[in-house]
Amino acid sequence: MAHGKLNQAYFFGTEGMGYYSGEGNGAGLMAETMKVNWGLEIDHHIVLNMRTFRDVVDALGGIEVYNPAPVYSFQQPNTPKFNVGGYFFGGQEALMYARYRAPHNSVDRLDRHAIIMKGLFKQIFSLSTIPKIPELIGLYKGNVLTDMHLAELSQFLCLAAQTDFEDVQFGRIPKDSLYIPDWVGFVWLEKEPGSIEAFLHDFQEGNWSE
Repeated sequence: MAHGKLNQAYFFGTEGMGYYSGEGNGAGLMAETMKVNWGLEIDHHIVLNMRTFRDVVDALGGIEVYNPAPVYSFQQPNTPKFNVGGYFFGGQEALMYARYRAPHNSVDRLDRHAIIMKGLFKQIFSLSTIPKIPELIGLYKGNVLTDMHLAELSQFLCLAAQTDFEDVQFGRIPKDSLYIPDWVGFVWLEKEPGSIEAFLHDFQEGNWSE
């Protein structure tokens, strides 16, 4: 048994790497890693590459987001790429907003991922977009990795469209559960053994809140 970065599970599970023989390739090994380490059951997965992500946002007509803090890049650390405020992003802008890493670690970037997901969810399930869902699924099905059949995806999207947007929550492992160094490239570690498992257990039981 070896220890390593959690996101490497996806890399090692990629087809052709030769480390994983189960279903789902990278996503399958990532799900198995979460289950073995923390007992978290992943029901299904949907994986988009960056090009498809950008194209989906454009196909939806763009998304609305609110950026709560200035966003910088490593190349221009003193000039914000995005200031605080509301934005309407096309696909390329949404992709860059999601990818910028500064300041020194990716914690804030994870928060921006949640902001992007909220904007996507809200736009996908708006009244103007719902009739386009079957067309969008057909358009991108060759560029999306998922363990869900087309009929299951359609059913899932129709059910999700009936969900109150205010009831949908996006989040991440709390900062106080992690040791996060203040320099680039260091692996984050769990501060107290069992804290992440307890957090994920509460999440699965529906006891988690932002």
